[in-house]
Amino acid sequence: RPVPTASLDEVFERLGLASCDLLKMDVEGAEERILFGTRAETLLRVRHVVLEVHEEEEGGGRERRLVRRFEELGFETRRTPNPAWPRLSLLYARR
Repeated sequence: RPVPTASLDEVFERLGLASCDLLKMDVEGAEERILFGTRAETLLRVRHVVLEVHEEEEGGGRERRLVRRFEELGFETRRTPNPAWPRLSLLYARR
C-alpha cells in the first residue's frame, strides 16, 4: 500500500517554517538521499541537527559525505559512535 511522503523542502513550505531549532532524523539509511535532495536554502533554516547515520561502507564514506555537506553549509559537526552497533553513529550539526 502506498505511503504518502514529503521532502524536507515540501515540509518547510507546507508548514511555512522560517526556521527550525532542532531537526532529528532517524531514517534507516535514507540520510544521504534526503539531505542531498534538500535545497541548501532549506537546510540553512535549521540551527541544530541530530542524525542517526547507517553506514553501509567500510571506512565511513556515508558519514564523511554528510559531514562535508553540513560543513559546506557552515555547520559545526561532531559524531558519537554507537559501541553496540559499529555501523551506527549519531552525527550532530549546529550553526
